[in-house]
Parts: sequence; structure tokens; C-alpha cells
Amino acid sequence: MFSPEKLTRFLSRFLAVLLPTLAVLFAMALVTELSHREAPRLNALFLLAVIRDMVPGIIALVAVDLLAARFVQALYKMKSLAEAISFMHRCLFGLSKFGPWLRVTEGASGGKDQVLNQAGGPGHLVIYNDSAVLLEKGGQFTRIEKKGFARL
Repeated sequence: MFSPEKLTRFLSRFLAVLLPTLAVLFAMALVTELSHREAPRLNALFLLAVIRDMVPGIIALVAVDLLAARFVQALYKMKSLAEAISFMHRCLFGLSKFGPWLRVTEGASGGKDQVLNQAGGPGHLVIYNDSAVLLEKGGQFTRIEKKGFARL
């Protein structure tokens, strides 16, 4: 289910984190190139050199993201690294679509290996007529959800 509001909110949060970081990397690379050249000229080769100087910082950002995802994967015993990365990005930037979701019917949730069962939200619950869900956060009761859709 596509929601332009959710996608816009997700992208704005994502870019609010990514753009300042890339701007700092670009500034550091620019200073590095300007300090190593006697008479720098703004041309394509100069800009390629600046981008080349940004590569180690970008690699470090990707490595930190992967290390954090490996930690989340081990902590919640998730099956795949992609599932851990998705969970981490949902927690940091919010939901970009309806998923993930968990079906609750006959008093039990479907799919014991799903991330919502293991780690919790953000996500959605689809609660059938024969069930209700008692929700808690940090070990404290927060609310009871009855039939319908519930957001975590």
C-alpha cells in the first residue's frame, strides 16, 4: 500500500541525516585538494579528485551501517542481514510503506520468525475479529488494540 505522506516523511528524515554528512565529507575533500595544489582550477579533473577524496568517508559510513546491522541481527536473532538493515532504517527514519505487518488471529500471531514478533515496531498489526492485542513498551503496559489495523 503506497502512501505519499509516509514516503515523503521517510525521505525527509533520511536526507536530513545523509546530506549534512555528505556536505562535511565534501568540505573535507575540498580542503584536502585545495591544500595540495598550488593553483587549483575548477574543472572536471579537480571535481573528480574531490570525489575521490570522499570515497574513504563514504566507505566508513557504509561500514558503520553494516556493523550496526550485524549487531541488531545478533541481538534479535534475525535470519538475514537485510532484515536487520530494514529494521534499523525503519527505527531511524520511520515507515515508508504499510509493511512490515503481523497478522493476529485466533489469539496468536502468524509467523514467529517475523521481525515484529522478535523486535517490535515500527510496523502494523492486522487484528482479526476473534482477537485482541495487549501492547507494552519497555516492559510497561501501554494499550489494548481490538479488531482492525493497529500501528506500532
